[in-house]
Amino acid sequence: MLGLAVDAVDFLRRTVHVRQQIKLVGGELVFSPPKGGREREVPLPDLVSVALAEQLRRSPAVDVTLPWVRARRKPCTSPQFFVNRDGGPLTRATSRTTSGSRRSRRRVSSGTGRTACMRCGITSP
Repeated sequence: MLGLAVDAVDFLRRTVHVRQQIKLVGGELVFSPPKGGREREVPLPDLVSVALAEQLRRSPAVDVTLPWVRARRKPCTSPQFFVNRDGGPLTRATSRTTSGSRRSRRRVSSGTGRTACMRCGITSP
């Protein structure tokens, strides 16, 4: 879900078009080709589709502009579902911050996201 662009989600066909990712390269956030260098479509379970639609209703997408990992391409602006507190792209580093009272603090990790995806029926392509 990190770096999930609104225009990558096809709510009617219930698919997600994996075209790019956001990564940290040399201390700078950049857009880059997806893992493995290949674009693909993955199914979007109904439960996730409803949750994403609700996310858009509660919090409109935020345009994020980043350079591409390859300097030949111009910077790109992409409307993101999830952003950090400053309106920047949500990354693994910013998703691992703690919040809430001392008693309720917990760290969010990629394992937590993986578990949530499995519970929603999302599996690896």
